[in-house]
Amino acid sequence: GCTPALEPFAEQIALMRTLQYLGCRVSAAGGEGVAEYCAAASAGIITLRTLFGLLGSLKPVSGRSWVIDLPREDVEEYLLDYPPDEVRIVGGGEEISYLHTRSPGSETIKEDIGSSHFKEAHPLTCASYCKGARHRLQPSSPTIGVVSAYIGDILDEEYLGERYWLDLPQQTFDITAAQRRLATDSDVVLLMSHGTQSSALQSAKIIDVGDSLEHVLGK
Repeated sequence: GCTPALEPFAEQIALMRTLQYLGCRVSAAGGEGVAEYCAAASAGIITLRTLFGLLGSLKPVSGRSWVIDLPREDVEEYLLDYPPDEVRIVGGGEEISYLHTRSPGSETIKEDIGSSHFKEAHPLTCASYCKGARHRLQPSSPTIGVVSAYIGDILDEEYLGERYWLDLPQQTFDITAAQRRLATDSDVVLLMSHGTQSSALQSAKIIDVGDSLEHVLGK
């Protein structure tokens, strides 16, 4: 079922299907972290029941997750004094980083780097499966391309098996590479989450999902 915590993911699927129903051609979908499950559902690789079963069995790890509009290598310089089990980068790229911290000194990290660079990430950005969770997946062939933020390209048959999807929460992703790949073959890119746009998207027209549906269609 779709719990309140999972509503943002349901809204992403609903918006894409509405656009398709209205005649918009979607050529590819992608996602950051476990949001790649939404891309898989949008492409018909997994069903909606499977999607919400997977998302519902995830639990945020303790601590806080942040989106930082700085390159990963810049952020890493500030983390040298923190143990890796307290602070780690779970995703990033040339311009954007995703940081998870269990450290009580997280506010100090924000002050050192600059709080203006930080934005709270979705709690499931850094998550793990609940103990005892079991899933048997039977992935189907995709109806549209799925851009993986882990390999920075459209998934081929090698990555479409059950193992890839079950290992998804433990992977480190590169959103800049994924956005660059999405922009390569697209005239328009629809952003489903705020604060994650990089210059890799400069070659495509950007529409922010924060706009109303009427505004999105008008563009």
